[in-house]
Amino acid sequence: MASPDLLLVAPPTRAYSIFFSFALLYLASFIEEKGYKVEILDDRPSHSEGLDLSILQNHCIKSILDKNPRYLGFTCLTADFICIEKIAKSVRSAGFKGKIIVGGHHPTFCPQDFFVQKGIYDYVVLGEGEQTLLDLMKTLDDKGNIQHVDGIAYAEDGSFAKTSPRQLIENIDIFPNPAYHLIDLNQYLRPSVGLIRHILLCGVPILTTRGCPYQCTYCGNPSLWATQMHKKILRTRSIDKVLEELSLLKNQYAIDGFYIADDAFTLNEDRVGEFCRGLLDRRLDLVWACQTHVNLFTERMAGWMRDAGCVQVEFGVESGSDRVLKVMKKGTNTKNIQRAFDISHAHGFRTLANLMVNTPTETEEDLRSTIDFAKRLRPTIYSYAITTPLVGTEDYKKYVKPPLTREEYSLYLDGRIYRKIIDERFKLSAHRLDIGKIYRHLNRRYMFFRYYFDALLYLLTHMRFYARSVHRNDYVMAFLKRYFGVNKLMHRMNRFYHSLLGFRECYGNDPRAAKSF
Repeated sequence: MASPDLLLVAPPTRAYSIFFSFALLYLASFIEEKGYKVEILDDRPSHSEGLDLSILQNHCIKSILDKNPRYLGFTCLTADFICIEKIAKSVRSAGFKGKIIVGGHHPTFCPQDFFVQKGIYDYVVLGEGEQTLLDLMKTLDDKGNIQHVDGIAYAEDGSFAKTSPRQLIENIDIFPNPAYHLIDLNQYLRPSVGLIRHILLCGVPILTTRGCPYQCTYCGNPSLWATQMHKKILRTRSIDKVLEELSLLKNQYAIDGFYIADDAFTLNEDRVGEFCRGLLDRRLDLVWACQTHVNLFTERMAGWMRDAGCVQVEFGVESGSDRVLKVMKKGTNTKNIQRAFDISHAHGFRTLANLMVNTPTETEEDLRSTIDFAKRLRPTIYSYAITTPLVGTEDYKKYVKPPLTREEYSLYLDGRIYRKIIDERFKLSAHRLDIGKIYRHLNRRYMFFRYYFDALLYLLTHMRFYARSVHRNDYVMAFLKRYFGVNKLMHRMNRFYHSLLGFRECYGNDPRAAKSF
């Protein structure tokens, strides 16, 4: 079999994620449409195999060498950095002669990290990658001048150089549907409660927009889009294109539902209405959910969404303190948050409230305000997390001093990072409370029970939906494994037992500490 022109690699660090890489699927479809032979390396071991990262890395290295592409592309978050560098160094040591190109959030924020060691990476793609990657490949094929390719970084004179920023593509309808045919989509269609959280579902995430108009300090998007020259940050796909993609997913892959992963899906009320009418006209009969900003949710669109099969709306509440919301540049207040939840409840939506502790300058009073406010909102699902400053965010630039070294990027792979403070530079709050203990208490009180039994309640009350699905046997097996697997049942009983014993661990002998939260 002929070697591909371009091999795009999903990092082994994401091998057990329930989400595929949007970046790789869009890059692949766009480059393939231009006549190049493209493949995606996306190893998805079954959970029962329990393979560790080193085994997955070695398999990835072998696959790259066997395929021997002319161009090798990686997508990279900060958590992927160490893993990707090991793979890139290994294939270089084994004699790989192709061009190695890396893109994504971390290369865009920190291109210098990829040129510390000479001879590993050839190019970094900065920001949105489709047109940049195509231009780079064509220029190299034609032996042209790479300095004329906007939006890249490359090694030069012992350091690195960047070309001019690339303009964002305003009309994103020029991009074909994601290259689902280049991955084993069935691996992502296993029943999961992680797509629409706490609903057991065979489905996929989709994007209908790119960009976000907000400037939240904990999010990397403001920095990501700032690398490219364009005033219009948020761009939308036409509704016809989105519905065409959903029809393909329904007819070819038999999805039962989908999750709109846009940052601001409901920005335009008329567009939401057009989308909902299109779903009904095409009779796709899919359940779905979306995340959005509380300022962008209205009574009218709520009614349309409910009629079109939307079952859950997820909001970034983050804090119950107006002062903290202002510090985080959320662009909203508790009044608007309450209004969005009131609308959701009135229309019968399940709701999810994303909530943060360890927010910048957070006091004990702010923390209590957040917990009390969350209870007043009455979300179906509480999702508490510890605010962690990610590379590229305003929080990281302001609070993480000194910055992490390249070796310390592995901290972001530590499974405890959203449950406790694993590095003192990540402590953003002003109070001295033990953030890890507070998180454990909030998890036990508001999240533990719902995580295991909310999905069961939804399943039992929607038996007709599951019974008519082509995935019904998969749902039955997933249900039995989730709720009646002996090992898992014993594990849950053990966790529940220790949660009862955890009161003293969290609060010592002072019951007033627990009452305050």
